[in-house]
Formats: sequence, C-alpha cells, structure tokens
Amino acid sequence: MIRKRILHPTTIIPPELYVEREADRQLIDIISHAGRPGYILVSRQMGKTNLLLHVKQKMENIDNIFVYVDLSVKFDNASDCFRNIVETLVATHPFRFSHYEQFLAKNRSLGLPPHKEHEAELLFFLKQVREKIVIILDEVDSLKTSSFSDQIFAQIRSIYFSRINYPQFKNLTYVLSGVAEPVDLIKNKDISPFNIGEKIYLDDFSVEEFRVFLSKAKLNFKEDVVTRIYYWTQGNPRITWDICAALELVLLKGGDVTPARVDEEVTNFYLRQFNVAPIDHIRTLVSENIDLRNAITVIRFNKGDSLSDEVKSKLYLAGIINSPIKGDRVEIKNPVIDLALSDEWLNALEGAIPINEEALNKYAAGQYISAIPLFEKYLASSNMPYIEEIPLYMALGISYLKLHKFQQALDVFKKVEPDFSTAAQQFNECVYYQALCDMKLGKNSEAEENLKRVISGAFKEYYYYAAKVDYGYLVSLHQSRYDDGAQTVNSVIEEIESNYKSSPVPESYKDLLAKSLYIKSEIDLKRNRTNDAVLLLERSRKYANPVQKAVVDFGLVSLDVDNIKSHLRNIRDVIIGHGLDPDEDEDDFLSFSKDIFKRVILEAYKHDKFIYNDLITYRFKQISKEKNPSYIFFDELIDACDPGDVIPLSLDILSRFESEVVDKSALLSLYRMSIFSGTKTDVYFQKYFSLILQEPAKNEFNDFDIVIFLYQIESLIRRDRVRDAAKLSDTLAETVLESDENTSRFFPLVSWSRAQVQNAMDDVENAIVSAELAAIGMRKLIAEKKTGMVVNAAHLQSRLNAIEDFLSRFRHKKPVINQQRKLGRNELVTVKYHDGTIVTDKFKRLETDIIAQKCDLISLK
Repeated sequence: MIRKRILHPTTIIPPELYVEREADRQLIDIISHAGRPGYILVSRQMGKTNLLLHVKQKMENIDNIFVYVDLSVKFDNASDCFRNIVETLVATHPFRFSHYEQFLAKNRSLGLPPHKEHEAELLFFLKQVREKIVIILDEVDSLKTSSFSDQIFAQIRSIYFSRINYPQFKNLTYVLSGVAEPVDLIKNKDISPFNIGEKIYLDDFSVEEFRVFLSKAKLNFKEDVVTRIYYWTQGNPRITWDICAALELVLLKGGDVTPARVDEEVTNFYLRQFNVAPIDHIRTLVSENIDLRNAITVIRFNKGDSLSDEVKSKLYLAGIINSPIKGDRVEIKNPVIDLALSDEWLNALEGAIPINEEALNKYAAGQYISAIPLFEKYLASSNMPYIEEIPLYMALGISYLKLHKFQQALDVFKKVEPDFSTAAQQFNECVYYQALCDMKLGKNSEAEENLKRVISGAFKEYYYYAAKVDYGYLVSLHQSRYDDGAQTVNSVIEEIESNYKSSPVPESYKDLLAKSLYIKSEIDLKRNRTNDAVLLLERSRKYANPVQKAVVDFGLVSLDVDNIKSHLRNIRDVIIGHGLDPDEDEDDFLSFSKDIFKRVILEAYKHDKFIYNDLITYRFKQISKEKNPSYIFFDELIDACDPGDVIPLSLDILSRFESEVVDKSALLSLYRMSIFSGTKTDVYFQKYFSLILQEPAKNEFNDFDIVIFLYQIESLIRRDRVRDAAKLSDTLAETVLESDENTSRFFPLVSWSRAQVQNAMDDVENAIVSAELAAIGMRKLIAEKKTGMVVNAAHLQSRLNAIEDFLSRFRHKKPVINQQRKLGRNELVTVKYHDGTIVTDKFKRLETDIIAQKCDLISLK
C-alpha cells in the first residue's frame, strides 16, 4: 500500500488528526455548567485556537450557540469591540434571530455608555433563544495595549454578578484565551481584578496522547523511535507535529526511520538556526526579559521550586516550563527548548559582567532567588583571598534567610565564620546572623549562646548592640530572668543615647532604640507596671520606623484605654499613609504581622466605626490586588472577634464586599454566620445552599452545616412552609449519609428534623418513630462523648430535652419505644424497609439501617 502524506503544514488541525487533552474535558465542563468564564492560559504554538474550534464544533447544537471572536483585530474603542461581538453573533447565526436590525439601530441611537448598550443587546438576543450563548474571545491579551481594555473585562465580569437581576444571563457564558494572567487584564488597580475566571492549562501531550496522535497520523514507528521522539518533544504539540511530519517525508522517500535519524532531524530543524516555531518565539521572549534569563539559571541549579509564582507563570506563558497541574517540580519542559536556551547563549546576552558582580547586583535588587545560584557558582570555583570572599558568603546566607530557608542560611554563616582577632566586625555580623537563624529555627538556647559570643567580644558596633537587643528579648521571655533582660536593653538605650547626644541618631540605631524600649515596656507590663509601660512605649514610638510605629501604637491601644481612639487613628494613618502590607516577611518581634492587623481592625470595630471602615476597605483592596487573592483573612477576622460580634461583623463584611469576593470558602464562612442574623435569612441561606452542595465544599460538610440546615428547616416550619422544609430535610439526610464518619455520626439530628417535618404534616405516628430514633442516637452520642465543631454535649442535651418534651406530649398516640430505658444490643425489634420488606432481628444488627433511615422502626418484642 502506497502511503500518502498526512501531516501537511496547516494552521487548523483536521478533525481526524485532533487529539483531545484534559483541557478539552475541562472546557466542555465549564461551558456545560456556565458558572464562571473559562480562561485558557497557554503559551504560543500550543494549540489553543484548535482547542477552541474543536470544542465549538463538538458542542454547537440545539443547546449551544457559539460565537468565536478574534480580538487580535484592532478596535478604536470599547463600543466598536462590543458591537463586533454582537455583529459576529448575528452574522454567524442569521436564522436564529429576528427583528434585530430595528432594535440595534434604535439601541445604538440612544447614546448609552458602551457597556450599557452591549448589556441591552445581549439581553435582547438571549430572550429570543432558549439555547445557551457561548462567546469565545481569543487573543484577549491583545487588548492589554488598548486604552479601553478595562471596560471590556469589567463588563464581562459584571455579567456573572448581574444574574441576580437578569436571570437571562445564566444562559450566557464566556471563554477567554490568551497568554496573560487573568488578574493582569485589568490595568486600573481601583477596579476589581478579573479574578472570576476558571483557569484552563493546555499542557503537552502525555505519552498516551502522543501514541493516539501517531495512530491518527498512521505512523507505525518502531518502539525505540517512538521513545526517542517523545524524549525530544515531551509531547509539545507543535514540535511533535513538525518532527513527525519530517519523519513522514523520510518514509515517503523510502528512507529508514531510526533513533539516530530522529536526532538528526531534531538537530537540523531546531538546533542550528533557531528560526522556527516555537523556538524562535521562545528565544525572543528570553532575550527581551531578564527575569526569564535569571529563572532559567535558577532552574539549572535545581532550585526552580524556589521561584515565585509570578516568575513561574512567566516561564509557563513563554512555553519554557509546564503548568502547575503537571506537578510541583519546575524544569525546562523538553531537551529541544533546553538546548536552544543554552548557558553559552544566555551568557552572550548578558555581556561580560563578572558573575560575582551580577550576583551582587541581584542581591542588591532583592532578587534573592536569582542571586543564590550565581553566588554558589562563583564561590565554587573562586580563587579570591578568603577575606574577600566573606562579603559574598554573607550575601549568600542573607539571601537564604530572606527566603525563609533558615537551615541553609545557618550552614553558610557557620562555614564562613571569620576569626575575631583578624576581622572583629565581620565576626560579629556572621555570628549574629547565626543567632538569628537559630531563633527562626526555634533553637533559642543555641541563639542565646551565639549572642553571648558577640557581646563578650565588646567590639562595639551595630551588630554588638543588635546582639544585646535580641539577647534582652530572649531572656525576657522567662519570668526568672526579667532583671537580666531589663538591664541588657537598658544598657543599649543608655549607650546609644549617650553616643549621639550632640548628633542625630542614625536610622539603624533608632531601630535598636525602638526595640529596646519596647522590650523594656513588655517587661514592665508583665510586672503590672502599666503606667511605666505606657511611658516606655511612647518613647519607643519616637524612634520607631512606620512598621514599628503600627506595632507600638497597638500596644498603646490595649494599655492606654482613655486614649484608644487617638491611638487607633495613629495606627490607621501609619498603615494607610505608608502603605503597610501585613503579608510581607516578619523579620522580628516588632514586625507588622497579619495577626496584629486583624486585632487592630477588631479594636476599631468596637471603638470607632469610621476607622474600622478605612482599615477594612484598605485591607480588602490589598487582597484584591494579589495575583491569586485569598480571603482567609476575613475568616480569621471573624474567628478572632468577640462572640457577640460574629454575626454583625459577618453581615457588615458581606454588605461591603459580597459581589467582589470570588473565593467560595470565604463566602461560605460569611453566609454561615449571616444566616443566624435574622436579616435576609432566606436570601443568605439560598446563597449558602448553592455553594455548600458543590464540590469541593460538599466534601467538607460538617456538624455546623447540619445545625444551619436544622435552623432553616425549623424556620420554614414556623412560617408554614412545610413542603420546603420537607425537601430541605431530605437533602440534609442525603448529604449527611454521603459525608465522612465525623459528620454522619450526627445523623440523629437529621432524624429530629424529620420528626418535626412529619409532625407539621400531621403525620404524628412517623414523627414519633423519627423522634425516638433521634433520642436513641443522641443518648449514644452523649454517652460516648462524641462532639463536633459546634455540636457539643450541651447542644445534644438541649436537643434531647426538646425531643423528650415532644414525646411526652404525643406518646399516648403510639407508644412505640419505652423512652425510659435504653435499647439493649440483643433486644428484638421489627423494622419496615422502604420497599415494604418487614424484618425482625436483634437491634445491634439493624441499628445502622435504623439510624440511616433506610427503614422505619415498627415495634419492640
């Protein structure tokens, strides 16, 4: 049989050659549910356009209308862009819509803002069809250079939040695709970031997918050839296609395809001129971006895992590494790309800067991840005199310290420790940093010994005094050593203030004075000398930098109760005025931590709502600007507040930020508490309900959620909405039975909810059975001391009391079980299963089915 060429050069992959990947399945799921826009995040030449077109062809039917729009086409303004989307919808589906010409002409003559005009047009078309409209926006990163990009992405974002007012928008969803992170799409930081999209990573072919491709291309290579191709490509779709196409030509010319021939084709095609895709594009990106070049150096030193998420994202979008879902190990994705980005080529780009100078430049710029491999590479082969190497080793150790790699830092500082007699200042610095690492590692005894080594030398420079401050801090942690701590830091205060009587105190020494006075105030506070502690804090504040002032002022809040509002105003002004970020590294005990910020906000909530408003808004804006916003701060805030403030604080946060928070876990926590407020209970419960039954939240369903369901069921019964209560009780039963053992053991609470529903429906006999089952289960939980997050012994006893009161009123109607005694394990009982089967057996054999409500208890023998 004569073979015909199959792998022709092409832009759009023929359907018969297309290989589905995990991204296809994820995109189909996102479109089907339409809960959030999908965002395909991928580098060039990875097949994203083919993915979009394939899914469009696969799903476009009576249920879906697809609109594909290429945004690389330039538009003059937002209005033109919006109108192009609508006109593409009409042009590609001319027979689905009617009377639109008159509507569009009229709507566009009203002079509405572009987003309002577009919203009205979308609603018009959605009302005409029952299908879901899926708008695919390809090359969205092209809009980043336009002046109106924020309007486009903000409008898309608002569509999903407008579903509450316009249910038609539930039948509209978007799929975006580009080579920019979603949060980078909106440039104006005062606008909420585009963080509602669900990321879809388009990764290389797996080995199995690669074999599917070979099968579709009818390439029956020997196994050693298949292995060699995959070695080089690691499944990169563009490289795979091109190499296989070249090998196909070898076959067509009657040649023999061997592993050696694979190597030859790869070398000729990619590793001589470097001018074909995707290698040419990758090398261009690397040549223009120093962060990428530094990151490649880091990866080659097997330290890729230490790169920041931002840098990893840049590497992924450049096509150099795989996506996060492929694993935590960060490495260059295949040998073709690795060889194309050789060290020789990278060094040529950097010019003739000596590696030690480059390392110091990175260090000075705070680029510690990039600096470390350069320091290590240089020091491994350095011929410098030892005394000249010390600053490089110190910079290397501090780089590790800044990255919280404390043991590695300690190892470096121990290795380089100089002799005190020849380099006293460098000795002090090195040993002080050893002590600092010890403290970070929780080895306070070792830290104390190292600090003593510095202090005993009496070579009085900055690190000598810094060692005394930290020594004073460590010993002040022990009541028996308060005097030692106070004397140590007091000597620092006296000596520094004496040394600078007639000249300004340098900033570095001000830092030490602020810390010393703060430590001394803490000691006085522990000795119940509150007035002295306040005076020392006020002195500390005079020397403190902005970060330290926030901490010192918070100390004054708790001590100087007569001036709480004044101190809170000071903290607010310092935090907002200096843009303090509690997420930054905490270097010492006077760092402005997230815990302190949280406590400041709670104090403001209690004492001054205006200051609270400023601080909570500032904190929310900080979180929203993050690449991957995490709203756990608000969970922690609610957990830490006074019990009486939990519900009103939850309501306040919801009222301010509900539409902005996209983190489901954070919203669940807020909804949980707000349900008990008595304000808009049904609204909050419905929102909670829609989230808690989705994955992964459903997997975390716990006893608190059972109590929330019970609260709502009882509320519905009181308002005569018994059918709604019954449905909710059934859902609760199903969910609890599917939960883990820690939650399902509280099924007796579900039985009690069912009893209340049955009683409300005048089904008294079954209500009594359900109540008795609940009583049996609750007695067992109480006896075995089984409790949960909120369901404790008191909660169970309260419920049991209510059940017994219920039974005491209705037992005469059907005395099913003697509630005055506990059922014996071997006692005979009769049950009726839901299929009508009646079984009589020992209670121990039927207990599980009874508790799970798989059968009804009829009688006892």
